[in-house]
Amino acid sequence: MLRDRYDDGNGNPILAAVGQLQFEVVEYRLRGEYGVDSKMEALAGFSYARWVGGGWDAIERAEKDGKLFGVQIVKDRWNRPVLLFRNPWKVTQLDNEETYLKLEPWAMPP
Repeated sequence: MLRDRYDDGNGNPILAAVGQLQFEVVEYRLRGEYGVDSKMEALAGFSYARWVGGGWDAIERAEKDGKLFGVQIVKDRWNRPVLLFRNPWKVTQLDNEETYLKLEPWAMPP
Protein backbone atom coordinates (compact mmCIF):
# COMPACT_ATOMS: atom_id res chain seq x y z
CA MET A 1 0.00 0.00 0.00
CA LEU A 2 1.22 3.44 -0.91
CA ARG A 3 0.12 6.91 0.09
CA ASP A 4 0.43 10.33 -1.49
CA ARG A 5 3.71 12.03 -0.68
CA TYR A 6 2.07 14.57 1.67
CA ASP A 7 -0.55 12.21 3.15
CA ASP A 8 -0.49 12.21 6.96
CA GLY A 9 -2.31 8.88 7.10
CA ASN A 10 -5.85 10.20 6.71
CA GLY A 11 -5.98 10.23 2.91
CA ASN A 12 -6.96 7.54 0.46
CA PRO A 13 -4.52 4.63 0.23
CA ILE A 14 -3.08 3.60 -3.13
CA LEU A 15 -3.35 -0.13 -3.78
CA ALA A 16 -1.36 -1.94 -6.42
CA ALA A 17 -2.33 -5.22 -8.04
CA VAL A 18 -1.34 -7.43 -10.93
CA GLY A 19 -4.87 -7.52 -12.32
CA GLN A 20 -8.47 -6.44 -11.77
CA LEU A 21 -9.31 -9.66 -9.92
CA GLN A 22 -7.00 -8.70 -7.05
CA PHE A 23 -8.91 -5.45 -6.55
CA GLU A 24 -12.19 -7.36 -6.56
CA VAL A 25 -10.83 -9.71 -3.89
CA VAL A 26 -9.88 -6.72 -1.70
CA GLU A 27 -13.38 -5.25 -2.05
CA TYR A 28 -14.99 -8.63 -1.29
CA ARG A 29 -12.88 -9.15 1.83
CA LEU A 30 -13.43 -5.60 3.10
CA ARG A 31 -17.17 -6.10 2.80
CA GLY A 32 -17.27 -9.71 4.07
CA GLU A 33 -14.73 -9.56 6.90
CA TYR A 34 -15.11 -5.98 8.09
CA GLY A 35 -18.57 -4.92 6.88
CA VAL A 36 -17.01 -2.00 5.00
CA ASP A 37 -18.10 -0.80 1.58
CA SER A 38 -15.30 0.45 -0.61
CA LYS A 39 -14.87 2.15 -3.96
CA MET A 40 -11.88 1.45 -6.17
CA GLU A 41 -10.81 4.09 -8.68
CA ALA A 42 -8.04 3.90 -11.24
CA LEU A 43 -5.10 6.18 -10.61
CA ALA A 44 -5.00 8.18 -13.86
CA GLY A 45 -3.16 5.62 -15.97
CA PHE A 46 -0.12 4.96 -13.80
CA SER A 47 1.07 1.40 -14.43
CA TYR A 48 4.70 1.27 -13.25
CA ALA A 49 6.22 1.83 -9.80
CA ARG A 50 9.86 2.23 -8.79
CA TRP A 51 11.29 2.72 -5.32
CA VAL A 52 13.93 5.45 -5.10
CA GLY A 53 17.05 4.07 -3.43
CA GLY A 54 18.55 7.55 -3.43
CA GLY A 55 15.90 8.70 -0.94
CA TRP A 56 14.08 11.99 -0.61
CA ASP A 57 17.26 13.99 -1.33
CA ALA A 58 17.41 12.39 -4.79
CA ILE A 59 13.73 13.22 -5.32
CA GLU A 60 14.35 16.87 -4.44
CA ARG A 61 17.30 17.02 -6.84
CA ALA A 62 15.29 15.48 -9.69
CA GLU A 63 12.39 17.85 -9.04
CA LYS A 64 14.72 20.85 -9.00
CA ASP A 65 16.16 19.72 -12.35
CA GLY A 66 12.64 19.25 -13.81
CA LYS A 67 13.12 15.51 -14.37
CA LEU A 68 9.89 14.26 -12.77
CA PHE A 69 7.36 15.76 -15.18
CA GLY A 70 4.42 13.37 -15.56
CA VAL A 71 5.56 11.22 -12.64
CA GLN A 72 3.60 10.90 -9.40
CA ILE A 73 5.59 10.89 -6.17
CA VAL A 74 4.20 8.72 -3.38
CA LYS A 75 5.58 6.96 -0.29
CA ASP A 76 5.40 3.47 1.13
CA ARG A 77 4.49 2.52 4.71
CA TRP A 78 8.09 3.21 5.83
CA ASN A 79 8.05 6.70 4.28
CA ARG A 80 10.35 5.68 1.44
CA PRO A 81 9.83 7.50 -1.88
CA VAL A 82 8.17 5.66 -4.75
CA LEU A 83 7.68 7.02 -8.26
CA LEU A 84 4.62 6.07 -10.33
CA PHE A 85 4.96 6.12 -14.12
CA ARG A 86 2.52 5.92 -17.03
CA ASN A 87 4.87 4.15 -19.44
CA PRO A 88 8.09 2.12 -19.48
CA TRP A 89 9.86 4.72 -21.63
CA LYS A 90 9.93 7.26 -18.77
CA VAL A 91 11.12 4.58 -16.33
CA THR A 92 14.01 3.69 -18.63
CA GLN A 93 14.84 7.34 -19.34
CA LEU A 94 15.10 8.27 -15.66
CA ASP A 95 16.94 5.07 -14.76
CA ASN A 96 19.56 5.69 -17.47
CA GLU A 97 19.96 9.47 -17.15
CA GLU A 98 19.41 10.14 -13.44
CA THR A 99 21.38 7.29 -11.89
CA TYR A 100 21.47 9.04 -8.50
CA LEU A 101 17.77 8.12 -8.10
CA LYS A 102 18.75 4.42 -7.91
CA LEU A 103 15.38 3.15 -9.16
CA GLU A 104 14.36 -0.31 -8.01
CA PRO A 105 11.25 -2.30 -9.06
CA TRP A 106 10.69 -3.52 -5.48
CA ALA A 107 11.82 -2.87 -1.91
CA MET A 108 12.29 -5.08 1.11
CA PRO A 109 10.99 -4.08 4.54
CA PRO A 110 13.63 -2.18 6.50
